[in-house]
Amino acid sequence: MPTVPEDAPLEARWIVAELHETAAKVNQALENYRFDDAANVIYQFFWGSFCDWYLEIVKLRLDFSETADKVRTQAALATLVSVFEAALRLLSPFMPFISEEIWHAVYDGNRQQKSHALTRYPQADSTQIDRHAQNQMVYLSDLIVETRAYRKDREVPEKELVELFVVGLGGMDERIST
Repeated sequence: MPTVPEDAPLEARWIVAELHETAAKVNQALENYRFDDAANVIYQFFWGSFCDWYLEIVKLRLDFSETADKVRTQAALATLVSVFEAALRLLSPFMPFISEEIWHAVYDGNRQQKSHALTRYPQADSTQIDRHAQNQMVYLSDLIVETRAYRKDREVPEKELVELFVVGLGGMDERIST
């Protein structure tokens, strides 16, 4: 299971916290033979947290140009791949053939095990559940959703940059281009 340092970017701390919380919920549901609940929790994580939010945010850090900050890009990529791989292992009992095929494609012959079914099923580490990061992401995602809705209501073209002044981000005012 992936871990991140306390000084990692918000999106990294958040997605790792979400993954560990998801693993805890899935394992609890499986212990209670609530396979439908386990599948729903994985679905919510994979499509809601990982695909809808995390991928959209982390792609801003994935800069492969010559002038890019290679350390920052490498750290973002390492978190992305480790969270994706753990999510595939969580998904494995519910979609074994698809998750196995994707796992083979990700590792392209450079994997430690012959199959991800032979790896350890993800177990949560409660020390990696960063509630502060989770709360900040709820605030940020709500802000983004509300801003998009406001832009749509005011018929502001999607490509047009508009300055947004946000008050109340932990006592700090921030300017955001959206």
